[in-house]
Amino acid sequence: MEKYRESLIKNACDFQAMSDEAREIARKKFRRKETEVENTIRISIDGLIASLIKETENKIDIVDKKISFKLTLISSYVRTHFIINDFLLNGDLVEASILMRKQLETVARLNELDSKSLEKLLGRTPNVGNILNGESGKIYGLLSGIAHSSSHRIGELLSVIEDGEKIGVSNLPTYSEHAHSGWDLNTFISFNFLFHLLECVERWYPKKDFSKYSDFLFPTFVIAVKNGTINIPEKKK
Repeated sequence: MEKYRESLIKNACDFQAMSDEAREIARKKFRRKETEVENTIRISIDGLIASLIKETENKIDIVDKKISFKLTLISSYVRTHFIINDFLLNGDLVEASILMRKQLETVARLNELDSKSLEKLLGRTPNVGNILNGESGKIYGLLSGIAHSSSHRIGELLSVIEDGEKIGVSNLPTYSEHAHSGWDLNTFISFNFLFHLLECVERWYPKKDFSKYSDFLFPTFVIAVKNGTINIPEKKK
């Protein structure tokens, strides 16, 4: 029994070591493929999120239950954002997709809190249908299919490997072009979060000037649109 236990521990350690090595390889491939513009957008978003969340550490003069709940959601979003970054770069695309679904729900709930009472929202799933310029329903459906294990897309995100006549999904994280599509989607969600977060801090700290953030956020958004990272659908006439 003791020898078997030692064998299990060795297998677990070996698998973790191979996974770490595979993630590092995926990370390097992602960065080689990433364009200078994409890198600028990614760093800008991360910097804005990190800077604005730091602003919320300052004292808010009047805090009610709704503001307190918003602060909780905002903190959760920020922590998850950087986990998603690592997942996308490291080739853990299924995990990134599941967390992006959570982020989409968080942005939806933050928006709902501006127009509905907290009591009516607690215990209910956020309605994602009215955010992201009407694209949220389609996006949410795709992410939900992955989260609920009801879509063949899971296999695509895990990457298929061929070894002679044997074909199957990779047990280790691998680089995939899908990582860049995932990054585009996360960027789209993150911009919506940033616009909302900026509005929040402007309301919560009326005596402070936040123009340095808006002066950087809006041009970065324009760059993302021009680069094709974000596609703004035309409004139906």
